[in-house]
Amino acid sequence: MKLIIVLGAALIICSLIVFMKINTLSLAQDQKVLSHTFIKGMRILFYIFSGDKVDLKYSFKGIKSWNVYVRFVKLSTGESWSYSDSGSVSEPVTPLFIAPESGVYLATISFNVTPLEGFKPMVFLSYAVKPSDVNSRLAYFIPKLSILLTLGIILIIIGLIVKLKRIPRFLKLISWEFYGFWKIWFSLIITASLMFLLLPFVCFSEHWSLISEKLKIPFPSVYRDPLGSLLDRVITYVPHTLGGVSTFWYVYYIYVVITCVFTFSYEVERKIIRDYLSIGISRIELYLAKLTTCIILSLLPLILIHLILMSIADFDLVLSMPLRFLRILCIRLMLDLGITIIALTYTLPPALFISRSPYALLIALLAPLILRAIIPSLHAYSPERLLTLYDITCLIPYLIVFPTVLLLGYIFMRFRDYA
Repeated sequence: MKLIIVLGAALIICSLIVFMKINTLSLAQDQKVLSHTFIKGMRILFYIFSGDKVDLKYSFKGIKSWNVYVRFVKLSTGESWSYSDSGSVSEPVTPLFIAPESGVYLATISFNVTPLEGFKPMVFLSYAVKPSDVNSRLAYFIPKLSILLTLGIILIIIGLIVKLKRIPRFLKLISWEFYGFWKIWFSLIITASLMFLLLPFVCFSEHWSLISEKLKIPFPSVYRDPLGSLLDRVITYVPHTLGGVSTFWYVYYIYVVITCVFTFSYEVERKIIRDYLSIGISRIELYLAKLTTCIILSLLPLILIHLILMSIADFDLVLSMPLRFLRILCIRLMLDLGITIIALTYTLPPALFISRSPYALLIALLAPLILRAIIPSLHAYSPERLLTLYDITCLIPYLIVFPTVLLLGYIFMRFRDYA
């Protein structure tokens, strides 16, 4: 079982390393300059991302007339794009190829020239790849890295649960966390409140005219599917009359704070955790059960909202292209997981380390505001950017801090005196 846990951790670490390096990662080739008297059928390989620009520059000397033919072929699919031109000027307008998808491309460049009498013909060719922005590269990596990240988390959870050797009792502990169902009802009330912020735009036809306005806002899509981008823009729009996306975030964040504080700090204060430990429940079982409960309850409103609203926005899509809809929904849920990680990163430390629930509640509610005031650079990593701009880079610090918080929480719970 240790091997499964180590393998899961390795997958997560590999995924996070790529996420952290994506800002500086550049696979664009350096500029190349070539000079030939005659070029025909020259072949150049490029590994480029979606949105990368291949800028071809060529000029002529001692040539009366010329013809040029350029062809790009995506090797994995065989799709091709071609360009041809002819003329007599020495420095013509040259083509710019924008990669529609990421992958390996083969460029074939051919020149046919008619030299001037008494001159040695020369053709000068250079090419440079202008990298696309970071988010376009993330759009290529995210579907692949999310699989590694999800698989790593699943392997760790399976390894830990099997290592406990008492799976039924672990599940029973989780059921105890939902005892009385007040947490479920509270979650459903918050789901209804958040949906109230989003439904006016989805349900009433007069608001659909705003789609054209929203499409004017240039931001990258992690979906790599125009339909997914459009659906997401529709269902995540909060009218400014209701406070915009910030209202959505703060309502959700307050819900996560209350859930975590009542799961950890409140039960320490009321000696409930002491009672659990007195009947022989191990600390790691109890910690994992409570942590799992917090994650499930934090994700539940976002999952329900986007499942319902995406279906409402285009129900025909669900019926006619269920696999495409499922792919769009899975990417949306991955973004929801990122929002949950951000919220839990702020909320769990007070809930875990402060035994007085009113103080833990107050500190957790004020934590984002205090930290942003102390560290102004945190504004660049605000959850609103993930909600509106899908800027995945804002997750990077939280992907480092969140596992650290979980580890410190386990160490603290293991050695804490609950008497």
